[in-house]
Amino acid sequence: IARNADFQDAVITLGFDAKGFLEFPDHHRYTATDLTTIRAKAEDAGVRRLITTEKDLVRLSPCNPFALELIVLGVEISFGDDRARFLSFLKQHLSQ
Repeated sequence: IARNADFQDAVITLGFDAKGFLEFPDHHRYTATDLTTIRAKAEDAGVRRLITTEKDLVRLSPCNPFALELIVLGVEISFGDDRARFLSFLKQHLSQ
């Protein structure tokens, strides 16, 4: 999620007892040093699970690089009452 605060708000709103957050820029490519830092902070905080986004899960590794359970939060886009208008906009601009 491009805005870390939105992700943090979602985690708290869902009722997770988050021990802390590590922020990385949008589209960040995780390095071995990043993974070591995440692992060390998790151990220091005594956590049992890590929470990430679907997008970052793909960037972390083909498999879970941590000895902890990963909770993955998905994002769903909703246009609410503007859904029909948005679809019409897409059809109009994609057919050109």
